[in-house]
Amino acid sequence: MDTEERAYCESLIQTANSDLKLAKELIKMRRYEAAIFYAALSGENAANALIVVLGGRPSKRHRADIALNTYFRTKGEKTPTDIEQVIEKLRWLEPHVTISRYPVKVGGKWIPPAQRYRKNDAEKALRYAEKIVRMVEKRIRQQHHG
Repeated sequence: MDTEERAYCESLIQTANSDLKLAKELIKMRRYEAAIFYAALSGENAANALIVVLGGRPSKRHRADIALNTYFRTKGEKTPTDIEQVIEKLRWLEPHVTISRYPVKVGGKWIPPAQRYRKNDAEKALRYAEKIVRMVEKRIRQQHHG
């Protein structure tokens, strides 16, 4: 990884951690839809840092799960277990980048995101994002020292 890629990667991880912190504060404020949004952004930024560390191209379409799968498939390599776990969590998180921001029609009635999400949804999103960020940070440390 060159100096530019390292700086970009570090910036993505800083952003992911900042988004995690904000998601925690939003849960305290009972803004669960916003907490989920920031948790999802956190996971996505961390996953994009992982893609850069691996030598791939980060996703710009809120689909880092697909970018990670594609990276290993094109290399003809089996996806490592820890990265499979990241992909699994991203599959749950990433749709919320969009759906946490817009009303949906349920039974003929428009429901805003604030009425659709509960505390347990936000806490799950936060747990998933934290696990992604910590695993990616570990991978980055291994890359720098290994």
